[in-house]
Amino acid sequence: RNVMDLNTPALAKSYLPALQQSAKLKAIVEYIHNGARMKVYIPTHSCLLSFALSGVQCPSTARGEVVGESGKVTRKATPAEPYGNEALAFTRATTLQKEVEIVIETMDRGGTAIGQLLIARPIKGGNGATKKVSLSVMLLQLGLARVQAYSASMSPHGDAFFAEEAAAKAAKIRIWESYVEEDDIVENASKQANGNSIDTDGGNLESIQCTVCHINNGNSFYIQKASPAAKAAMDAVTKAMAAVGEQYGTTKGTDGSGFMEPRKGQNCLALYQEKSGAKWFRAKILKVVNEGGTQKLHVQYIDFGNEATVEKDCVRKVSDPSIFATEALATLCSLAFVRTPELNADYGTDAAIYLSDLTMGKELQAKLHGKNEVGSLDVTLIPSDSADDSINAKLLREGLATIPRKAKAWKKEAQDIMATLKEAQESAHKDHIRMWLYGDPRNDDDDQRF
Repeated sequence: RNVMDLNTPALAKSYLPALQQSAKLKAIVEYIHNGARMKVYIPTHSCLLSFALSGVQCPSTARGEVVGESGKVTRKATPAEPYGNEALAFTRATTLQKEVEIVIETMDRGGTAIGQLLIARPIKGGNGATKKVSLSVMLLQLGLARVQAYSASMSPHGDAFFAEEAAAKAAKIRIWESYVEEDDIVENASKQANGNSIDTDGGNLESIQCTVCHINNGNSFYIQKASPAAKAAMDAVTKAMAAVGEQYGTTKGTDGSGFMEPRKGQNCLALYQEKSGAKWFRAKILKVVNEGGTQKLHVQYIDFGNEATVEKDCVRKVSDPSIFATEALATLCSLAFVRTPELNADYGTDAAIYLSDLTMGKELQAKLHGKNEVGSLDVTLIPSDSADDSINAKLLREGLATIPRKAKAWKKEAQDIMATLKEAQESAHKDHIRMWLYGDPRNDDDDQRF
């Protein structure tokens, strides 16, 4: 057979329009990289294509050391993550050299198609009848994958993924066998100095423990402090919102928002649809919009950072000002000394997904560099359970971020951080990784804040 291997980004992207003309494509899995990544052959187009499951991530298998052209190690050897080999074995046994159906949702900058893979599975008691089952769902049910939050939020199957992951967590299956609910995490209180506000004054860089609760793009995200005081504040806010739900219910009202003239900057209570149902949350009106003659409100949920445009009857006036006595529990942050592309630019989505993979659902240490001119808190993020590179450095090393030419570090600790970041960027530059493929991607606009 004359088969075209779509092994370059340009070649894969040239085939994408034709591949997406069909809602589903029959394919044969030729090779498995890990539980969620593979190479497939598509008979109708006589081509080989790299394919990854959208919305989920499997534990990684062991990876060898990689040495770049410069002779420097660009990637250290890493052992397999728990259940990484099991996820690989399951996907291999289920799909390798078998006919499947794939649904291509999008394609990343490297030319890997991203979407759903459906397998024919026998129906119990169905006398040989089969039904199509999502490989992503099967991996989640077996505790061999976790939801990739950013990607899942853009997938039409996101709700199903989160539901299956929640069930696996509750049953403590495989990768979740040691999972502890966030509310049960016991933290070293001596590391936390003050309540909920983040103070960045002083000499050396202050450090806090935190979690990332929302991602805007590869370099804009919201954190919540993980201190006992912050947890207590969140508990108090949650109880207050539950009381609002008991008083008003959680269905759309008929009396509107209670605002005669809703305006930008007003505090309010807004409904948000969670998997367990609609709930009230503290919010702020960012914009009043008109859609087809209907007035709607664009709000931000101040304790989590996410935004939504909602109908007026999903918003209520604040009847008890004490509900807002506690400061917003989500803080807008940026990665110190680095810049990533906007979401609609080359590698922008890749940077956001990679940041999500590194941070969501994990406890982190944040070194605080202070607020920048746009009001965002610049931080260096470090995984709490690892002495590896900072997340800032990981994005640079993967060619998904750059250091603006005019960036400067003034404090001694920040200067040490900057030196490590420059080494990471130089590694990506010398080996022409992603953004550095055709030279220096930085321009004068990148240096505007410096």
